[in-house]
Amino acid sequence: MKYSIKYEEKGLEKILMNKTARDSETKSAKTPWHRWLSDMFKVSLTPLELEVETDFPVMREPPEADVVIIRRHHPRWTEAQTERLPDGIRDTAATHVILEFKYSESVNEEVICQAAGYYKFYKNHRELKPHELQCFLLSSKTPSASTLSTLGYEPAGQSGIYRSNFPVCRLMPLISLNDLPNERHNVLIKLFASKKREIMAATEKLRQHMEYLPEYLTDYIKDFITNVFTGGEEMDWLNLTPEDRAVMKKRWLEALHSSFSPEEIMSMFTSEDRLKGMRPEDRLKGMRPEDRLKGMRPEELEAYLLRIKGKQAGKVPEND
Repeated sequence: MKYSIKYEEKGLEKILMNKTARDSETKSAKTPWHRWLSDMFKVSLTPLELEVETDFPVMREPPEADVVIIRRHHPRWTEAQTERLPDGIRDTAATHVILEFKYSESVNEEVICQAAGYYKFYKNHRELKPHELQCFLLSSKTPSASTLSTLGYEPAGQSGIYRSNFPVCRLMPLISLNDLPNERHNVLIKLFASKKREIMAATEKLRQHMEYLPEYLTDYIKDFITNVFTGGEEMDWLNLTPEDRAVMKKRWLEALHSSFSPEEIMSMFTSEDRLKGMRPEDRLKGMRPEDRLKGMRPEELEAYLLRIKGKQAGKVPEND
């Protein structure tokens, strides 16, 4: 991915997380879902005059909060902005939005306390009035009925949106990514849902509309999808079966083939897949003699040389 080149026109190269750092985190034991989510919002919303921030200082001194912040500088969302914002967020009148995202962890009392701390410290730090700040809990997993009951959350009239009248909980609506409608303005955030059928449906809808998206956003999607296919167990996105992965890969390549470089396309395949269907002589083209022999044991090399000498002397049939 050429972030520094393709995002430079929109000024995104300075605000996106360093790609090397994010890829390093992706290869670690814990997938940086928060980083991918924050980059998604940065890439899709910053060109629309929305300010997106992450790892912000909640007080005048550290620590920093691991959340996503969206700040609006206009009195209300523009039409273009609402096309990129999911349900719940696009409906708030607040000019400052805090997103507390939980991918592997379920929403519970501890999460509520943590989000409430972010809300309080950020509000004081920015000297905001209550109506200027809204905090949302984004849950990749579908909250259980018992969790919703314990925290007082009830459906808010929109699929996937829950609100509570309990103290503290009422400050932060809950958004269940699995339950958001599969509408165009929701598909980007539904890439981070936990149910396979929901993500597959969202990715299919997103794939169908790729030609209408700006280049800087398709670049992000390309990078995300490439990591889905090559991340292995570390990325662990959807727990895709090999068959699911093959179908999804084929569909995305069809949608993005014109914007992928040959190197990017090849990077999605394993070495074995790249060589399937190729003749032995084609596989060796361009390789130095020493590279062709790498990995062979000494006895295998010796047997091979004896065989060649035998052929040259006419002692071994050519088709033997």
